[in-house]
Amino acid sequence: MLEDKNILRVGLMMRYKSAYTETIRVMSYMAKHFNVELFFFTPADIDFDNKTVKAIRLDGGKKTEEVIPLPIIIDNDPDALIGKRGKKIRRLAKSCRFIHPLNRLPKGAVVSKQKINELLAQSEQFKEFVIETHRVKTFEEILPAIEKYPNGIVLKPLWGSHGKGVTKIKSEGGQYVAHLQNEKFSLETVEELAKFYAEHCTKYIQILQPYIASRTQQGNPFDIRLHARRGAEGKFNLFPYPRIGRLDTIVSNINAGGYTMPIKAFLQTEFGDDWNILYDKLIQLGNTLPEYCQSLLKNNLYNVGIDVGIQRLDSGYDLKIFEINMRYLGSRCLPIDAAITSLEYYRYIYDKLRKDKSE
Repeated sequence: MLEDKNILRVGLMMRYKSAYTETIRVMSYMAKHFNVELFFFTPADIDFDNKTVKAIRLDGGKKTEEVIPLPIIIDNDPDALIGKRGKKIRRLAKSCRFIHPLNRLPKGAVVSKQKINELLAQSEQFKEFVIETHRVKTFEEILPAIEKYPNGIVLKPLWGSHGKGVTKIKSEGGQYVAHLQNEKFSLETVEELAKFYAEHCTKYIQILQPYIASRTQQGNPFDIRLHARRGAEGKFNLFPYPRIGRLDTIVSNINAGGYTMPIKAFLQTEFGDDWNILYDKLIQLGNTLPEYCQSLLKNNLYNVGIDVGIQRLDSGYDLKIFEINMRYLGSRCLPIDAAITSLEYYRYIYDKLRKDKSE
């Protein structure tokens, strides 16, 4: 049943109580302006028999615990829909609208990084941005790839995030040099490389890509995050920003000590008079790729993070997509923008549900 008096109750269902983000805190102060009541809870707080939840009401800086009927709209971590309890939660979809359903292709398969790459490579519009990607099955596939790509290779978990488990391997001076997180390993023989691979790269299914040297003039790894999130009228809003990593790391992960800055200032500093050409190309990509991703999916796509590297070439620049994240996106770098856009989208969904019910 929809809420009365046009007041919208929205549930924020995260897997852990510790997932209380800066964006959620900002939303708690803005919610009244949108006539929204926010409730924070975890899957463990749901009473499936009575369809109620023990939640924390978020009202600015005030938090009070209440038992309420399950909200009609639930902004959720999609990982909460996986597993034994996840099956129970998914059954609630008949009475609740989840903002983040599991991303699936029309035939039902869950989307992976490798699958998205394959589909982009088939698109005339986006194939220039695709990095050659292979799924690794055995160590024997590693050696030819290292020799093939002069800048080395990158191994990353098929389902990874936040740069965890990303490994760079390159042949240098007759030996192999591997970088994992902020550690460097010098491996003198193939046997040592095989041992390193077995110890660090076999816990999860791995994909292999050529290393793209997206580095600042000072040598820091960077990429441009094109963060697109649905807001008013259900349309995507684009928030682009650079992510600059520490000098001793492989990826530009802000959670691992990196930082950000205004995108135009970053591009002007790094690329001089060419900055506006790169900016226009990035914005064009950010305004078109989210809708293409949506066209691939069975379910509605709420947000997408497109991580783009810029490699300097003798003849110009090469833009490549490192990763497309269509799961729950953190918004540490833009809490106010993300809060406003999310609240606008909740109202849009609610008004649409009311209209559909009245027709």
